[in-house]
Amino acid sequence: MDDLKKRNHNLVYLGLGSNIPPRNDYLSQARKKLRQLACVKQLRASSIYETKPLGPGSGNYLNQVVELMVNKGVSPHYFLEKTQEIENQLGRIRTIKWGDRTIDLDILFWNNLILKDKNLVIPHPLLQDRLFVLEPMVELNSELVHPILKLSITELFDNLSS
Repeated sequence: MDDLKKRNHNLVYLGLGSNIPPRNDYLSQARKKLRQLACVKQLRASSIYETKPLGPGSGNYLNQVVELMVNKGVSPHYFLEKTQEIENQLGRIRTIKWGDRTIDLDILFWNNLILKDKNLVIPHPLLQDRLFVLEPMVELNSELVHPILKLSITELFDNLSS
């Protein structure tokens, strides 16, 4: 990314997941709705990966990571609200932790920000333990360094997959 874009935008990575049919459609609709947000200037998506559920979910997930350029003036909390609105629009119902869902949108990284409060933790606290996040992240930005762990995405992926 050139310097002008870096100055005017936040580099944000989101994890997307769906295990309620039509899973591909939910991922596609989520990407479309993200592109339509006035604060998003660019979207690049990884391949889609199918994975088994971690918790009580009943069906396999389709997972993907998207790279976004979000306007500099936008806060992570405001963007979290926008992603939750998209989840709600696509029928997300929060009943059981790690349960079935039409769509899940998780903020993984926001530049090199380290943030922890009651509503939001960035980087996502479990991403280093999830191949379904690291594998698509390797596609998009293998050299990105986790700001807390000080390891690249490739190193995190290699540590988990070996």
